[in-house]
Order: sequence, then structure tokens, then C-alpha cells
Amino acid sequence: ITVTAPADIVRPTVALSTEVEQHDGNAEVSLRALFSETVTGFAAADVTVEGGLVTGVIGSGAAYEIRVQPTDETRDIVVAIPEGVATDGSGNLNEASSRVIILGRSVEVAQEEIKAMMSQRVRMTSRAQPRLTKFFVDGVGFLNASAVPTRGQLAFGTGSDAPVWVNATGVWSEENGDKQSYTHLSFGSHVVRTDNLIIGAMLQVDRSVATQDNADITGEGYMVGPYFVGKLADQPLTFYASHLRGGTDNEITLSGAETDRFDGDRHLTTLGVEGSVSLDSGLVVKPSADVVHIYEHQQSYIDSFDNVVPGQSVTFTEATLGLGLEYPVKLDAADILLTSGVNAGFSRSKSADATDQNMQWGVDLGAVVALSPNASLTADVFYSGVGQSDIKTYGGSLTYEMRF
Repeated sequence: ITVTAPADIVRPTVALSTEVEQHDGNAEVSLRALFSETVTGFAAADVTVEGGLVTGVIGSGAAYEIRVQPTDETRDIVVAIPEGVATDGSGNLNEASSRVIILGRSVEVAQEEIKAMMSQRVRMTSRAQPRLTKFFVDGVGFLNASAVPTRGQLAFGTGSDAPVWVNATGVWSEENGDKQSYTHLSFGSHVVRTDNLIIGAMLQVDRSVATQDNADITGEGYMVGPYFVGKLADQPLTFYASHLRGGTDNEITLSGAETDRFDGDRHLTTLGVEGSVSLDSGLVVKPSADVVHIYEHQQSYIDSFDNVVPGQSVTFTEATLGLGLEYPVKLDAADILLTSGVNAGFSRSKSADATDQNMQWGVDLGAVVALSPNASLTADVFYSGVGQSDIKTYGGSLTYEMRF
């Protein structure tokens, strides 16, 4: 009697496992592949990986170690062993393994990049605020570039007695290598006006474009609220205040990821005072003091990896002391007003995990050329961040002014 052993037709299985739950984008990740029996022919080229590269496979028999190098800290690493890449002693090909997912830092990176963007944007929003004291400059019908340091501003209106005004501002900034451009529009209307008091309402809309280490972020937003401007009846002293509330609509694209969208809320309060001293030489000295407080909140959202990115907030408070100079020059061809100024800004930015304090010096230089009784040309260059290398704001403007 001859007894024949049954043929081995059972395919080997394989289990993938790792102790690493999240990678940092730099260090290699180790996984273990355990087959149900001894196999041959298994190599690095047989492992499928998303978000990483296989740097080596070590082992023999039934146990192997797989080393994977992440390609991007924001992407999840997905590892699997497909069927048919290893053979047991009877020639049976292996079955496929389950997938193993090692989370990337997409949530942490998104939070870090959004916080950096908001911290930079609130500073630029502060720079873009219209100087409301100009409404009590007698006989103003203006389209001019502001001489406020760290700001390239284009403003136009219909005269000091007109109820409607518009202000447009462009700001460019670089902070710790993060670059951002910012455009800002303000629309306002005087609701009540007396000889010494203006009460009005304004709408502000803006757009920001930020280029950062690990993300590109764009944002559009609005704020709306009241303002008032007053002056002393017998002194050249003007003061103002405003309070606005609104929201933002933003898009973030992390390196190697799809574009995600998130909303935000914010509010702003400003206070300021400005004086004016005219000297016999014709020089006008304009000391000023301003305070701006801005709160911006990022709402939580679900990213393209189906992760929940928690909400966070940034608050920014800045006090600025400025000294502006104006000097008229009369020439045969045209009248010229030379402008210059210096300021010192003291700011405090706070988030959930950090508080940053900063002091900045700013300078500007410009000129206003009267082309006709109703038109002028203004040129202005400015720089903020004197003596600093990590935060700077700069730019210039060339503006045509027309009274209408």
C-alpha cells in the first residue's frame, strides 16, 4: 500500500505591523513583515508605499524588517505587501497583506502655518487702517499716498464735507522668511457731522496671499462697524476711535496635499490722537499716538486627509508713536510738499502656545507735487524694521491726486 501525502496548496499569509503611529518627515520608519511560513524571493521592490520610499528590507525565512523614508512630513505613509511576491517551499504565492498607515503631521503643520499666516496678517491689517483724523483737515478733497511709515496707501474721497469716502492700501511684508502681500479697501460714510465731531460707519474688505515654508495660504475677509472722529475747538488736536467685526474665507495648500478651505472670525478696535504744530519757517510737525487691537480666530475644519484641524486664535495689540514733518517748497513750475516721518511701534502677539513682543522703527520719505489747483502727484517710499532682520515691511507708491 502506498500512502501519498496531500499536496500543500495553502498560500502563505503576511502581517504588517509597526510601533510608529506618526512620523516627523525626517526619521526612517521601521515596519515588521511576518509571514505565516518560510518564504523566498521577498525584496524591497515588492513593497508598495505611498508617501515614502523603501530604503531596505532585512531578514529571511518568515520575518523581515522594512525601512521606509518619508517624503513629506504632511503626508500619511501607506505601506502594503501585494499578493504574489513571495513563494513558500511548495511554490505557493503569498496572499496580500492589510495596509498599514503611519500618520503624517498634516494637522500640526497646518496649525503652525495658519498661525504664522494670521500673526503676519493681523500686523498688516493694523498697518492698513485708514487715518481717520484726516477728515478734520480743512478743505480736503484728496487722492493721496499716506506718509504713515510701513504703509503704502492710496486714498481718495470727495472732500471733507462729503459723506462718503474710500481708502485703498497695499502692504508687503516678510517675517522669519514668510512672505505675504496684502490689499485692503475701506468704504465709509459720515452719518453725523458737526464742527467738532464725526460719527460714521465703514466696511473693510481685504485679500492676503502668503508664501510660507510648508504651505501657500490665501484669504479674503471683511469687517464692518462704527467710527468717530473729534477735535478740540480751540486746539490743533484730533482724536478718533473705531470698532469693527467680521470674518474671513481662506484656502491653504500644504506641500504635497490638496487645497483645503477654512473660515475665520475677527474684530478690530483702534484709538488714536494727532497734533499739529506750525513753525515760522513753514515746517509743520505732526506728533501722533495710535493703538490697534485685533483678534482673529480660525474655525476648525476637516482637511483633505479627513483629519480634524482644531480651531485657534491670535490676538495682536500695537501702540505706535510717530513724528511726521511737512515742508512746503514753492517753485516756478509747481508747488511741492516734502514729507518725512519716523515712528516706533511696540506690539504684542499672543496665541495659545506663544506670546511674542516686538519693537520696530520705521522711516518714510516722500513728496507731493501740485500739478494744478485740483490735481497733484505724490511719491512715497517707506521701510519698517530698521535694525531687525526677521520682520520687515517695505514698499513705495506713486499717486495722482484729484479734487472732485
